[in-house]
Amino acid sequence: IAWLHPGPSRRGFLLGLFGTLVVAFMLLAGTSIAVSVMSAGRVMPGVNVAGISLAGLDRAAAEARLRAELPALSGGGVTVRVDGTEVRLSNDELARAYQVDEMVSAAFSIARSGDLLSDAIARLRVLAVEPQLPLSVNAVDTAAVDRAVEALVTRFAVTERSAEIRRDGAEGFVVEPAVTGARLDADQLRQAMLTAVASTSTDAAVIEVSTDVLEPEV
Repeated sequence: IAWLHPGPSRRGFLLGLFGTLVVAFMLLAGTSIAVSVMSAGRVMPGVNVAGISLAGLDRAAAEARLRAELPALSGGGVTVRVDGTEVRLSNDELARAYQVDEMVSAAFSIARSGDLLSDAIARLRVLAVEPQLPLSVNAVDTAAVDRAVEALVTRFAVTERSAEIRRDGAEGFVVEPAVTGARLDADQLRQAMLTAVASTSTDAAVIEVSTDVLEPEV
């Protein structure tokens, strides 16, 4: 009503509205500045990686907390089950680990883009909504995977051999029984390994593979 009728009421309404907006802006700006000052050299409030809070920590403390509290990837390694026989491959053997430095850098980059306005808004946003950062894992080391695959293929390889009868001077005729061979499909195993290693899951990783049967000629 005051807006529609010119005069003192209208002027008072506009002054009150303007004053309210100025006070609100000053409060928001003051809060953003206070968050910036309190978080100097530290992670902004509410920031966490996969549920692990890094809020208020400096870089060294943030790295230490992640290394101490992050669960082991795939339960600590990958288990390959070949025809029922299990072979455990550790994350060290597969050159598999979290990218802690990258995750800490991502945490520190929140509300620190260098743009004054966007950073000011981001500092206010972290007070209302806690930023959730995802897990980050090293790029797959294909050389380490290839070494593991080669070792498994060699371990479970059995060369087929045909049965034969040979003449032995002392025993006469001797029968050598046939040997059924076995071979792992290296390409299939490698693909399964790459998928398991690329995952950020902390659940136990189990790969089931079977050897191909190589029948002897005789």
